[in-house]
This record gives sequence, structure tokens and C-alpha cells, in this order.
Amino acid sequence: MLQPKVSVIVPIFKVSQYIEKCAISLFEQTLDDIEYLFIDDCSPDNSVDVLQAILNKYPQRRDYTRIIRMNVNSGTSVVRALGIKEAKGEYIIHCDSDDWIDVDYFEKLYKEAIKENADIVIGDFIRESVNSTYTIETEVCNPPRLMLSEMCNRSFYCMLWNKLMRRSLLIDNAIILKPGINMWEDVLVCLQAFYFAKRIGKIEGSYYHYRVNPASYTVNSANECSYRQRKWCVMELEKFFADKEGDWSLLLNYWKMLAKLYLLLPASLNPYKWRNEFSEAAIDIDKMGAFSEKDKKKMKMAVRSPILCILYVMPDMVIFQARRIVKSIIRNDICQRFQ
Repeated sequence: MLQPKVSVIVPIFKVSQYIEKCAISLFEQTLDDIEYLFIDDCSPDNSVDVLQAILNKYPQRRDYTRIIRMNVNSGTSVVRALGIKEAKGEYIIHCDSDDWIDVDYFEKLYKEAIKENADIVIGDFIRESVNSTYTIETEVCNPPRLMLSEMCNRSFYCMLWNKLMRRSLLIDNAIILKPGINMWEDVLVCLQAFYFAKRIGKIEGSYYHYRVNPASYTVNSANECSYRQRKWCVMELEKFFADKEGDWSLLLNYWKMLAKLYLLLPASLNPYKWRNEFSEAAIDIDKMGAFSEKDKKKMKMAVRSPILCILYVMPDMVIFQARRIVKSIIRNDICQRFQ
């Protein structure tokens, strides 16, 4: 294999119960010429041992598989950045190690990329949780910069694992993942990639299975630390678009609103802080069709009167606290039964 068609980058950290299904789905791909980069972020469990055992069952994939171990635990951004640096493929895609894919996923993405001469190819995905499974559809439009200007009103999703990207698009335009940021790092990459891409393609159907893992960083992201990281990402986006031709204020205001929406959630309600953070973004609330009418109503109330916003959210806060109490009672009851 001279140059792989696709390099897949898979971070590994505390996924011993999930990595088998993920690895099998990767090694079973119908596309030939795939490079596999598994990057062990100093996982304390036996995830790598499980991976090695699976790899032994696919000897035809061994020569094209590398397992790289980080010197220290570094976080998703650093791991993915290393993967991009080490990758040799014409195209790059990421896969979370607790997710899995259908066997022809990479083949469909790559064929679409070649057919359309696309810098990026996007696919819908399936959200898998304990209680539900449903498909999430994402939209695509060309030229790619139109996706940026339409983002606040359309279903565009900025995650890396449902996007096949031409490696040269990332390298030539110095699109890199920033160390220390494990929330919205994919937003930074996707928005810059959309800006520089010449064409985006899309495959029909849903082939990526996104597992809602209760232990994952993304699921447990409603906290002050992740909020600070989202704020930092927005400020990085402001720097990026500052010298770019065109008016990107609506796009930036949309991401500012998304970043601080955490402050209007029942578990973290702080309308006073919400009103002061990125206050300039409030001017465009009515132009942001991607937000629900309920969220926009909360935003407008927080602008006018934080007290009114608190009163409006109060029923949701009561329900949220009640659910926490019920879950705690059930958890304690189960623990007592097994003592």
C-alpha cells in the first residue's frame, strides 16, 4: 500500500468494555487501503490488551495498524492532533473508541469524495443510548462557506467523526487541534475546514453509531470548566474570522449564544452572568432559527430582566431537582439491597 486511501484516528482511554465492538467494526470495513491509528492516551485499564486480541483475528490489517502510546495523559485534542500528524492517508476520519460503524461506511464516504472531488464528505449518524435509538440527519450545502453563513438556521453538526476530510485541507491551511481543550475542539476544526474547503459531499444513509456513554466527557460537560473551554473556542473563532473577507458576526454571535446557553440550564441557572457574557450577541437572537422558541424566550427574558428569567425557568428547576432526588433514592435503595 503506497498511500492509504483513508486514515482513521481512534483515541483510547478507559474504553475496555467498548473497544472490542469498535475495533471489529473498523477492521471489517469493505474499503481496502485503510490506515488505522489507535492512540493510547495512557489508559489505566486493559483497553489496549483487548484491542491487541481483536487485531490478532485480522492479520490482513496488522501491517496497516499502529498503536501509539502517549508519554502522558494529554486529552482528546492532543491525541487527535498527533493522529493527524502521523497519518499518511489521502483522507482522514476520526472514530471515538466507544462508538462503532457499519461495514461499508468508509467505502461509501471515500467513493463520494472521489466522485465529487470533495474536500469533506459528511454522513448522518445514529444516536445510541440505553433508552432510545434514533437517526440524526445533517444538512450540506455548497459552496462550503454557505454552511457557515446558514449555520444558525440549519442542521449542521460540528463533530469530526461523521466527516471524511482531505488531509491536505488540514495541513495546508494549518488547521490544528489546540492542546488542553476537550470541549468544542471539533467546532474549531470544522468551521475552519468549511471556510477553506472547495466542495463538500454527503452520503445517503446513517452508518456511524454514536454511543451516549454516561462516563464520557461530552455527556458530563455541563460544568464551569467546559463552559470556560467553550468560551475560549469562541474567542479563537473570533481571531480566525477577524481578517477574513465577509461579515461573520451572525455566525460568531450564534456560537457565543451556544457557548453560554449552559448558564440558562436548570442545573446551572445564572441569568445575571448570562447577560454580561458576550452581551453583544443578544442583538441577533431573532435571527437564530436553530434555537427553540423556548430557548429564545429565556434569552430575551435574561436580557430584559434576570428575575423574570429565573421565574420562567423555575418549573424546570423544580422538575430537575425532583428527578435528582428520585434517582438518589433509587440508587441508595439498590445499594442497601446488595449490602
